[in-house]
Amino acid sequence: LAGLDCIYLTGEQAENNIVEHVGILQEGPEAQTRFDKVLLLAPTAAIPTKQVCQDLMRRGVTAIGLVGPECPQLPAALKTFGDESFFPILYFPSSGDLSFPAVKILNEIILRANTEAWRRRVIHGRFTHIAMSSGSLIDLATALYQLIGCPIAIYDMYNEQRILIPEGHPSLANLRLDTLPTEALKTGWQPFRIEATPERPFNLIITGIIVDKMTYGYLVVAEGGNRLQATELVAIDHAAIALALQLVKEKATQDAYQNLRNDLLDEILNAEVDDTARNNLILRSRSLGWDLERNYITIAFGIDGMERYYSKDVNRGSIPWRTCMEHCLKQIGDLARELEPNAIVAGHSDTIILLLRVEPAQSPQKMRQRLVKLASNIREAAVERLDGIGLSVGIGESTGSLLEIGPSYREAREALLYGRSIFGPGSIVPFSELGIYRLLLRFTQREDLEEFYQRTVGILVEFVAQQDSHLVPTLEALVANNGQMQKAAESFNIHYNTLKYRLQKIKELTGLDWHEAEGRLNLHIGLKLRQVIGNNNN
Repeated sequence: LAGLDCIYLTGEQAENNIVEHVGILQEGPEAQTRFDKVLLLAPTAAIPTKQVCQDLMRRGVTAIGLVGPECPQLPAALKTFGDESFFPILYFPSSGDLSFPAVKILNEIILRANTEAWRRRVIHGRFTHIAMSSGSLIDLATALYQLIGCPIAIYDMYNEQRILIPEGHPSLANLRLDTLPTEALKTGWQPFRIEATPERPFNLIITGIIVDKMTYGYLVVAEGGNRLQATELVAIDHAAIALALQLVKEKATQDAYQNLRNDLLDEILNAEVDDTARNNLILRSRSLGWDLERNYITIAFGIDGMERYYSKDVNRGSIPWRTCMEHCLKQIGDLARELEPNAIVAGHSDTIILLLRVEPAQSPQKMRQRLVKLASNIREAAVERLDGIGLSVGIGESTGSLLEIGPSYREAREALLYGRSIFGPGSIVPFSELGIYRLLLRFTQREDLEEFYQRTVGILVEFVAQQDSHLVPTLEALVANNGQMQKAAESFNIHYNTLKYRLQKIKELTGLDWHEAEGRLNLHIGLKLRQVIGNNNN
C-alpha cells in the first residue's frame, strides 16, 4: 500500500472497553507503539492481498476501511480470511466525516475481541474439565459437536476404532483415511481443509492427534455450507489436544496392565517357587482375574525375521523391536479374546504367549485339532492387520494349572523354533508332530549329523545335480505312501518297474536297501536330516 493516500486511525482501549484518545498516524503503526488499536483507511483502489493483511495484523492493524465512491468487489479468499481471522475489511463512502463511524467501528472491534476471548476461555475450560475428569473419547467428541454443530469422526489408530458423532451420520459414515490425500494425514496439529467435490458436497477439516511425534489418531470434521469461524477452529484445536491427552492416558493404562501380565507370567515360567512366592503369585494372579483352578495349554507366536526389527536405521523403514512386539501383542491379544474370552495373553522374551483353558474330558486329538484351527484363524487375521509382519506358531502338548504351565510353555516354544527352522516361516506346528526332529535338532554333534546325511540322502542330492533328478522325490513318495511301492509309483505317475530301477540305483549309490528295515530306517532319517540341515544352517 506504499505510495497511496492511506490514513491510520488509532485509539487506546479504556477500562470500559471504549476507544479513547483517537488520533491519526501519518507514518503507519510502527511509528508509535503506544496505540493498541489501528484502523487503516485506504482508497478502494488499494484492495490488499491476503498476505498484506497478515502482515498488517502483525504490525498492529485491527481492521481495514476502504474509502471510495463505490463499494469494491472483494476476492472470495480475502473475505474468507477476514471472517476466519476476525480481521474486518469494511467499506466507507467517500463523502462525509469518517472520524465518528471509524471510532464506532473500533469500539465494535474491541467488543468482538473481548467476546472472542471469553469464548476461547469457555472452550478451553470445557475441554480441560472433560480431560481432567477422565472423560471418554465420546464425551470429548460430543462436546465438540455441541460447540460447532458439525459431524465429528475420531480415528483412534492405537485401538483401531472410529467414533462418530452423531452416530452413523452419512457425511462421515463411509469415510476411510486411506482415501484422503497424503498431505492431509501429515498435517500435524495444524487443521487441514479438503475442499468439497461433486461426490462429497462438504468440506473436511482434518487435525492430527499427535504426542511426542507419534500420531495417535485423527480428528475429522465435516464442514457444512458455512465455513467454520476462528472460534470454532479454536474449539477443534482444543479438542485435538484433549483427545491426545485421553489417548495417552488410555495407552498408558493398557500398557501398565499388560506389563503386569507379562511380569507375572515371566515369574511363573522362570522362578523357583517356594511357599511364600507361591502365595504371592496366587494373590497377583487372582487380582488379574486369572483362574488358578483350571488347566491351561500354551500357544506360542513368534515374529518371523525378528532380527530386522532390531535395526536402528530408520531410513531403511524398519521399526524398533519394542514397537513391533507391542503392536503384535495387542493385535494377537484382541483377536484371541474375541475367539476365546478367557484367554490369557502376555509377552515373554521375543514370544507372544497365549494360554487357553482346556477341558479334561477332551481327547488329545480333538484338542490338538481345535488348537491348530484357532491358531490358524488368529495368525491369518493378525498377519492381515499387521501389514507385512509374518508369524509362526508352536503349540504345546502338556496341560496344567497356571503355576504348573512351564512344561507346556517349553513345548510350545520348541515347536515354534524347530517348526519354523524345518518347515519355514509361517508354519503352525504342534509339539506332538515334531517327532524325530526333536532328537535331531537337539543333537549336539552337528558334524556327525552331516556325515550321516551325506552317506544317506546327501549323495543322492549330489547325483541329482549331475544326472538323475528323480531319486530323492522317489524316496519321498515311498515315505508318503507308507512304503507301498505300487501306490508310490501311481502317485509319481511312473511304471512300477521304473520305481524298482530307481531303488536299485539308490542302493548302488548309498549301499542301503529300501527292502531291508535297517536301510529303510536310515534313508527315512536321511530325508528328515535333509530338512534339518537344509533349513537350519545357522
